[in-house]
Amino acid sequence: MELCKNLGALGFVGKDSSLHVFREALQAVVDGRSYFQEISKDQQKLIPKNGDMDRLRENFQLSPREMEIIQLILHQLETKEIADRLHLSPLTVKTHRKNIFSKLKVHNVAGLMGLLKV
Repeated sequence: MELCKNLGALGFVGKDSSLHVFREALQAVVDGRSYFQEISKDQQKLIPKNGDMDRLRENFQLSPREMEIIQLILHQLETKEIADRLHLSPLTVKTHRKNIFSKLKVHNVAGLMGLLKV
C-alpha cells in the first residue's frame, strides 16, 4: 500500500473486491478519509519496493514521466487507460513504452518485472 500512497492515492480497492467494499472505500474518500484494502502477503510480494524504483531510475536514467508510466504499467493499466490518466494520446504512451523498453533492454512487462526482481 505504501507505493499507492507514495503515488498520491487516497485509497485502494482490489479489482476482485465486492461492490460493498468499493462503496465503502468510495464513501471514505468522499468523506475526506483514506481507504486502503488489505492485501495478502503473496500479493505484497508483487509490489516493487521504493529502492527498486530508485535504482531503476538512476541506473537507466529514466525521466519522471517514464517512471510514472512504469508505475502505471506495473499496476496493469492498458495504454489507453494510462493515456487517459495522464492526459496524453495513446500514441504518446506507446512511444514512451517503446523508449522505456529500449532503455531497459526488455521486450515486455515480464522483462520489466525481472529487472525489479518481483
